[in-house]
Amino acid sequence: MKHKYLQLKIFMLLFLTSMFSFGQVCPTNIVVNSDPNTCGAVVNYTLTNVGSASKVLILGSDDTASLVHIQQNLTATGQFNQVDYYSTVSATPTLAYLVQYDAILIYNNYTPSNPGVLGNILAAYIDAGGGVVDAIGDFCSGFNIQGTYDTDTYRVINTGPYTLMNGARTLATVALPAHPVMQGVTNFNGGSMSFYAQGTLASNTYVIAYYDNNIPFIVGKENIGPLSARRMSLNLFPPSDGIYPGGWVVSTDGTRIMANALNWVGKSVTQTAGVASGGLFPVGVTTNTFEYLDINDVLQTCSFTVTVNNISAPAATSPQTICVGATVASLTATGSAIKWYDSALSTTPLATN
Repeated sequence: MKHKYLQLKIFMLLFLTSMFSFGQVCPTNIVVNSDPNTCGAVVNYTLTNVGSASKVLILGSDDTASLVHIQQNLTATGQFNQVDYYSTVSATPTLAYLVQYDAILIYNNYTPSNPGVLGNILAAYIDAGGGVVDAIGDFCSGFNIQGTYDTDTYRVINTGPYTLMNGARTLATVALPAHPVMQGVTNFNGGSMSFYAQGTLASNTYVIAYYDNNIPFIVGKENIGPLSARRMSLNLFPPSDGIYPGGWVVSTDGTRIMANALNWVGKSVTQTAGVASGGLFPVGVTTNTFEYLDINDVLQTCSFTVTVNNISAPAATSPQTICVGATVASLTATGSAIKWYDSALSTTPLATN
């Protein structure tokens, strides 16, 4: 009996780890050759972000009662240590305020007070590794956040028209049932209002689930910005019929979908050493180090190296680039009567072709 109990505990541990194995994983070590005529190489890499969010923010242009309603629903899931809300009806948060949160849920019932500035701040938040889930209003014409955020790089569902009061829409085809956002989700009913947007999908996105009218319901996007942030669009209006008449039916899985989405996009990484992805790595070995929070909010560290081998043989032309460590033996030249000198002041050539 004791043996079976131990097996059950191990099974549950593995199951929970597979469900909520949050963190940021570094890639394996990278070795490349230097770029032509450059003492280094531009290197792109991807961090394996599997998400986590212990502190989340509801960022909405809506009345306080609706924001509190969503806050209470998310808190009741037990998945977050802290759930706060911020109304953008008459104010705009700073980047310093946003970066304290692992993930943000955005929606709008009114146009934000300063949609352009807010969009620029949100783009910077994503570039810093922050995870953003947006919902109805944010990508609906007339209610949308603008600025840098409202571009193909950061959008999942592009800003476009929206529909309401077109009959209750329900979750239908699930294209990716194993996706973490679908964990524990069995049904969703959008209610008699059933808000949904009809904007096009941004580049590099994928549909996870559809409504019964084949409109994309849940859409994901990954590897955004220098820290490979994640984004998700939920084609629903977050307040349920518990406060908003005609809203999504609270007895269905709307809150679970929102919670799963926030956990999936959750920010948990900070680069503490090295060069950002897409940067110029010098010849030699560079160590990139990242810090992230694991499922228990314990700070962890991962590192990997980028080695750039110097293979650029400088040509005897003007201008020319000679990397540190290059020797006479590594020089190449075409033509005749070409001489190598140790410096511009030297009168004795090191070698002649």
